[in-house]
Amino acid sequence: MSSRCSDGSDHDSSILSRSSGAMGTSSISIGASLPANIANIANTEPRADRALTEKLFVLVEEIEYLRDELSMLPNGMQSFMDDGIKKLIEVCETTIKNTREAPRLFLHDLGNIEPPPDIEDVKKVIDMYPETLNDKNIDGLLPIQSAILPKNGGGIKYIALLAEEASKREVGFERGGLLLPVPLKRICVLDCLVRLVKGGKTLYDELCEQALKEIHEAGLLMDEDFDRFSWASACGSNNSGTLKRLNFLFGLYPKQLSVSSRGNLPIHIAAHSGSIEKFALAVKIGMEHHSKEFAFLFEKNAKGERTIALAIRKKGRKRTLRIIQKYIPPSANYPILHSIYNYTPGLVDDFLWYVNSMDLRDAKGRLILHIVAKNNATLPAPVLMRLHANKQWLEEKDPVTNLYPFMLSASGKNNNLSMIHELLTSCPDVITKCVLVGKDGVEK
Repeated sequence: MSSRCSDGSDHDSSILSRSSGAMGTSSISIGASLPANIANIANTEPRADRALTEKLFVLVEEIEYLRDELSMLPNGMQSFMDDGIKKLIEVCETTIKNTREAPRLFLHDLGNIEPPPDIEDVKKVIDMYPETLNDKNIDGLLPIQSAILPKNGGGIKYIALLAEEASKREVGFERGGLLLPVPLKRICVLDCLVRLVKGGKTLYDELCEQALKEIHEAGLLMDEDFDRFSWASACGSNNSGTLKRLNFLFGLYPKQLSVSSRGNLPIHIAAHSGSIEKFALAVKIGMEHHSKEFAFLFEKNAKGERTIALAIRKKGRKRTLRIIQKYIPPSANYPILHSIYNYTPGLVDDFLWYVNSMDLRDAKGRLILHIVAKNNATLPAPVLMRLHANKQWLEEKDPVTNLYPFMLSASGKNNNLSMIHELLTSCPDVITKCVLVGKDGVEK
């Protein structure tokens, strides 16, 4: 006689014999059948499943032996025992099925398990059941795709591990599945880690930042990813929930701060449409890695507007100046006034707290006087005071044009006669140092 198992296979219901030390007999006659899927799993499943199956097998044998021992009981009681054994076997089958399903369900539900499993525990499960990395759930998603979903917010901390283990085992997906798409987001898992926000929560930002760090340490974050996924555009979001991630990425790839996209640098994007915090971040990281360029505050965007002017227009004068003063403190002795006079002279009055930088030279070796004279700007009181204390400036040639200050002022498009007069009367002897040179370059 044969009967149908829960998995659809037939099994023999004839008597099985097996030694059982637990009962102190050499053999046991089992009248009821043992499902084939329980008997065979011991030789095909991982060690943990085999151990469980062996225990279930022995348990069924013991109960069968007990039923034989109680064969003298009334038929009604025997029938009751048979029903109990059948229920036990069903439980065993369900347990084995659940044991098979558990690792897959475990990896897909990492973000919802309480308390969250330790990383080492998750790694042990992967070591025992590596095939689960390639198992799809009913939605057709792999574990790494499930982990990034907003509803599984807690799964973020496991993404680097899932990617690294899948990559090591070569499950067939590039970079362990980091480039697989995320449902409804139209971007991949890696890109989602950079852009995804959850109500601007700092904790979520920290989880994603940590995941990116671990992905980088695993060698799965590539230099070309920044351009490939246009992460600079994340500076334009008015949500501040990605600050820590952007801080990490720009710190890792500071060169990207100088890479233009359609004529706009990251700081232009932040100044135009990003939050005030993102603009501050762009200035902060810019000064850490591009201090000679003053974090690109004086670079023009695609429309020809300089960053500092754009920020003042979009973020407000007070907030913009407060950020600049924080990350370019007057005590740091940066020659920022040179750039103010050179590119945005209309903002001079807002930067007079940098008056001590007048004694410095810019990256080209120019004095503040050279810059002012070249642009025919009116000599402000602070510059005049410095000029009276440093008469030697008037006799120092501009290292770029090789012209004296009064000559720079005279050669400008809009000659400022009052400035030329001021410069010459302050040091008339400079005239004696001038040499007339003909068109042929020969001194006359």
